[in-house]
Amino acid sequence: MILILPILYKNWNKIISATISPEIAQCEKVDVEKIRWLIIILLAILFAMAIKIVGVLLINALLIIPAATSRLLSSSPEQMAGKASLLGAISLLAGIWLSSNVDIPTGPAIVVCAAAIFFVVLLASSKGKS
Repeated sequence: MILILPILYKNWNKIISATISPEIAQCEKVDVEKIRWLIIILLAILFAMAIKIVGVLLINALLIIPAATSRLLSSSPEQMAGKASLLGAISLLAGIWLSSNVDIPTGPAIVVCAAAIFFVVLLASSKGKS
């Protein structure tokens, strides 16, 4: 994890540019194929480390659910990344608390908390649109 963050920080604008519009990124002299491989390699390293720590189900849920939730709350990729990290941490802490107080397994409790946050935000955002 310590290795991934500086690489992301250094290449953040290239990553955003290459993922949002590869054509524009190429015009900006960004090697899109190199950036795609960088993302794949960083995700593989992250998955390898995370699976040992929290298991397959939990890591998949913590990659997808907080990102989907933060997409509802964000107006830029930077905001989405920050809010997804924060929502993942909140889900983790709430799940651990729920697990210890209700005596259920920790992994599923974390996933349930992340899903609950998603549905609350989804309902709140859909009520705001009507």
